[in-house]
Amino acid sequence: MWRHIGIVTAAWVVLTTVLEMVVANVNIYPVAASEEANLIDEAFQTLMYLAIPVFTLVVVIIVYSLLRFRGRGPADEGSPFRRNTGVAIAWLTITAGLSIFVIFNPGLTGLKELASHPAAQLEIQVEAEQWHWNVSYPQYGVYIEEAEEMFLPAGQAVRVELTSTDVIHSFWVPAFRLKQDAVPGQVNNLYFTPNRIGNFDEDFMYRVQCAELCGTGHARMRMRLAVVEPENFEEWIAQIKAEQ
Repeated sequence: MWRHIGIVTAAWVVLTTVLEMVVANVNIYPVAASEEANLIDEAFQTLMYLAIPVFTLVVVIIVYSLLRFRGRGPADEGSPFRRNTGVAIAWLTITAGLSIFVIFNPGLTGLKELASHPAAQLEIQVEAEQWHWNVSYPQYGVYIEEAEEMFLPAGQAVRVELTSTDVIHSFWVPAFRLKQDAVPGQVNNLYFTPNRIGNFDEDFMYRVQCAELCGTGHARMRMRLAVVEPENFEEWIAQIKAEQ
């Protein structure tokens, strides 16, 4: 028995080490263009580090059991498995402890960080409608019907007030890792601070995409996004006002 345990333990340690190194050194994430995106990516990374040892242990035990204890002929049965109360208690204790840990970190602590947003420097009103977005910058007196692109200044805290005129839509920016429903007759707020210059032409993650099935035009309900320097944002606002 101890020989089997030793082989499984060695294989588990090797596989866990390899996968942990892969997660630590290989960037698997799309572009992160907001402070909130960085928080969410860090939380996901933490969950990956914690999940890998559990995953690899299950995989190693299953694979080793299949190779070592399977039946050798059509009529043979594999070796019987006997209950081990100590192993069951240890497994329950460790996995329960991990579950409780992630509830608090990154769970509750991460939600607290996301909720502690700074006072908004820029307010944007977004109205979802089948199948486009109407965007208003009330501080500048700018209203864009069926907007094709939304400009945002880098480094400024933004509050988006979301609503819908018809059905439930969802305002999703992949580069920000944030999503909020737009509900008819209701205003929902979404807060973020863009921190990486970019636009849709450079990376398609810079877009506002509807993420709630809203009818036949749902798939094409998106809006290009551009994060620019504050002075470029002011220039864009002045250009839009001049055209209106």
